[in-house]
Amino acid sequence: MKKLFLSIFFLSSLIYTSWSQDFLGFEFTTGNDRIDYKNAEPKALEAACFLLSMAFDSSRNERDKALTYILMWMEGTPDFVFYIDENIDEFTNSSKGLLAVYMACLTKISLENPLLAKDRNELKFKSIEYFLGYCLDPSNHVKSYRQLELLVKARDKGNLRSYIEN
Repeated sequence: MKKLFLSIFFLSSLIYTSWSQDFLGFEFTTGNDRIDYKNAEPKALEAACFLLSMAFDSSRNERDKALTYILMWMEGTPDFVFYIDENIDEFTNSSKGLLAVYMACLTKISLENPLLAKDRNELKFKSIEYFLGYCLDPSNHVKSYRQLELLVKARDKGNLRSYIEN
């Protein structure tokens, strides 16, 4: 649990350390109005897709800019609620980079399927499925780790949903 909070704290700190006012052409000037966040949704989706289109070992600066934008949007949007439970830290191997990929998956799935985003368990399941797809794509250069292998085994046996809920 402590690792999870530290990981989230690290990701939140990126907002301040790698602030990018106009990632992909959108400026978060006020960020306190429901309309601002609603208008930011297309750019948040674009940032998530951008991050998910890059290999894991790509330019850190560009990945940080995309992540910063995603986190600013996730933190402030009143239209979506994002739950990050403690087993996500295990599934991402306590990697801040893989946690960023998972956050991008959450954003992408939520914005592309707003009704699905209202179901916490379904959103987590779909996001982990997408996360697995990203990690298993050889062009993304994600090195295998024990928890990833366990997720793949559970998926291959048709038990992914029950595995991630336990």
